[in-house]
Amino acid sequence: QTPWSCDVIGEKGHLMCGSATENCMESKCCKDPGFTCFEQNENWANCKETCTAGFNHDDPEEHRALWSCKVLGSTAGDPGNPNP
Repeated sequence: QTPWSCDVIGEKGHLMCGSATENCMESKCCKDPGFTCFEQNENWANCKETCTAGFNHDDPEEHRALWSCKVLGSTAGDPGNPNP
């Protein structure tokens, strides 16, 4: 039996990153240039251009909760960021 090598065979690409309608909590990256993954709470993060901490009244009522706006990862399209 061959032991695991643990060699990296690929990099996290933009297809794994979130969009403006997807949870980016795990990937901590966004598909769309200029978007950043912002944390709402311990269960949800979303790709947005900007974020203001507190309630976002544009969120659907059933999903309205305080946003921490903690930045998760880097902004898509920034130099040095492997995502678009």
